[in-house]
Amino acid sequence: MKKLCLILMVMVLKMAYCVDLFSNQIKLNGHLLHYYKAGDRGQPIILLTGYATTSDFWNRQFISCLATNHQVYLFDYQGVNTPDKADLSKMSIQSMAKDVNAMVSKLNIHKPLLLGWSMGGAVTLEASFMAPDLYEQIYLLSPVVPTEGKSRLSLPMPEHPVFKSDNDVISYVFNNNLYNYNPDDVTELRKEFIQNGLEQIFPSKQVRDAQGRAIATWISSKMVREQFNNATTPAVFYIPDHDRILDSNVALPIAKEYRNATIIQVKNSGHAVAWQIPEQLCKSIDIQ
Repeated sequence: MKKLCLILMVMVLKMAYCVDLFSNQIKLNGHLLHYYKAGDRGQPIILLTGYATTSDFWNRQFISCLATNHQVYLFDYQGVNTPDKADLSKMSIQSMAKDVNAMVSKLNIHKPLLLGWSMGGAVTLEASFMAPDLYEQIYLLSPVVPTEGKSRLSLPMPEHPVFKSDNDVISYVFNNNLYNYNPDDVTELRKEFIQNGLEQIFPSKQVRDAQGRAIATWISSKMVREQFNNATTPAVFYIPDHDRILDSNVALPIAKEYRNATIIQVKNSGHAVAWQIPEQLCKSIDIQ
């Protein structure tokens, strides 16, 4: 009987987190951009994904939870999830931020919240630098922050054996992004992606390379650091205590220099906070 009750509870939870995601494209700044939309009520919230991932990488449980109280938008960057042949030679954190702000205006999204993960945190910050009154509040999950090149923010990636399957690739990514990851869970975890094919959750090498160059330039800029220190948009920083991608010992002191910051040090979490604690993060956003 207890086992039956447990099964029914799990089924109810899964039903509660079902949500329809609608895929859309929009032409802005001379190129085609893709985004998903979920939820039809509450304050809008825009999600910006991290380096070398697409909007399909977001955890479905996290999105479904947000969509119960928000209109949720998942924005992709130039060259991702569209048939356009993107000119990536001029890609920068600033150009990505301009696209985000233009999409908000074009879609007439009023006073949204803006959330960025990893590289998306840098894009979120830059978007708020350019338009400080456009966003009511920003959320930064394990964010890339400006160091002026004085400290190394990224941690070295561990070597991996030869990948023999898609699951090997995804398991390697999870191992770097989740605290206490168990490789036996990879099949179940893959179901939480919006789309779970490698070509869907990871952009092309050309896009990844362009994003990498954009991050390096933005991090080392003295002007960006000055903008960061003078910014006024309310920001909530989520800094995980077991980040294997970005050095929390570098990111945390910089986050504390932000004038209007709330700092949340996330216990027992790796870099991908939205994957590690999807429901807790969702609820935390609603009470900030």
